[in-house]
Amino acid sequence: EIYNAGFSKTLTKPFTPTELIALIDSIELLNQETTTISLQKLKELYGDDKEIISDLLSAIKTALPQYITKIDEPNFYKDTEAMKFLVHKIKPSFGYLGIHFDLFDLDELEDELAMGNTPINIKEICTTLVNTSKKAITDIEQLLQIWFLYICNSLTKIEMANTHPEKQH
Repeated sequence: EIYNAGFSKTLTKPFTPTELIALIDSIELLNQETTTISLQKLKELYGDDKEIISDLLSAIKTALPQYITKIDEPNFYKDTEAMKFLVHKIKPSFGYLGIHFDLFDLDELEDELAMGNTPINIKEICTTLVNTSKKAITDIEQLLQIWFLYICNSLTKIEMANTHPEKQH
């Protein structure tokens, strides 16, 4: 059940601080697999700067639910101007995350909406945007939890080094 929820490793009680640190160290933070987010794209943009990636993911996680709520409103897709504005707002988030759609291209969709054209499959596009956004939010939450553990581990190591300087290598 826990593996279906996204866990890839476990540590059972009782465990020692050393075992916990070893487990956290074994997690490759920027090589985590997700179903929506391209961590390779984030690496290309920001290298191994976990702080900026974490800040970016947190900002996207905050913004996407606001957009989902609007897209999910009944008949929202009929308002071409509102759709154009919303696609313009969410496009960078999906770009940063490396999310691409088989059904449509966000740049082309934005251009079509800007010309006042509504694609025939706009309802399907809206459903795809909502579902992909929800999955991306779940993936972001999991990544941020992993990075939180990583940061805690780093702080613990610093604290241990300061407490026991003779153990430093």
